[in-house]
Amino acid sequence: MKWCSRPAEGNSNMFGTVKQREAGRAVQSENEMSSLLDLRWTIPPFTLLKLTHGFRKLQTGEIMKVIGTSPDSKKDILNVLKALPCEIICVGDTNSCYFIHLKKVADNKAHRQGKNGGRNL
Repeated sequence: MKWCSRPAEGNSNMFGTVKQREAGRAVQSENEMSSLLDLRWTIPPFTLLKLTHGFRKLQTGEIMKVIGTSPDSKKDILNVLKALPCEIICVGDTNSCYFIHLKKVADNKAHRQGKNGGRNL
């Protein structure tokens, strides 16, 4: 998992610094960004519901960008992602929100056993 650095104060917006946006465009051109899940100002219980619903719609290899504002929701999302068949590409913060880029990987029994100690999900 890659942790993106916090952008410089004067050179940022909700999508990061110019350098981070350029890196994001490189990721998009390499692996088309499949969806954007905007969880800003969403009540915490609904963030997890929306995340799992959006994740189910992704096909293997597709990338989702999650944007949110609640630090508690960010922690919850990162915990839930441990149980899902995904690769976390990047996690970062801006002045007003956080973002998480994730890629859905093949859902197989070996993946599940490695993530949750062999219990079925």
